[in-house]
Amino acid sequence: MMALRITISRIIFHSMYVLGYVRNYSCYENSNDVFPIYIGDDRTDEDAFQVLRNRGQGIGILVSRVPEDTEASYTLKDPVEVEQFLRRLVEWKRLSNQ
Repeated sequence: MMALRITISRIIFHSMYVLGYVRNYSCYENSNDVFPIYIGDDRTDEDAFQVLRNRGQGIGILVSRVPEDTEASYTLKDPVEVEQFLRRLVEWKRLSNQ
């Protein structure tokens, strides 16, 4: 059974650390138990979006009120939509375990 784990980062200089993490999750690369979702709100997140897109496993979500050229697969307009998305994700997971 797949566990849902949400990791939230508020560190401004996180992009290189997270990018290294995303690039090095190769032990999960062919696993059906892992589906990374990377949510970011600025240009520093584009490398991680691109890694996920290139691997074809996981999705990137850009948070922005204005349309932007991005490597992210999806967009949400603000933190309120991010919260709604995460709540729905948790609810979906809860219901799928019943």
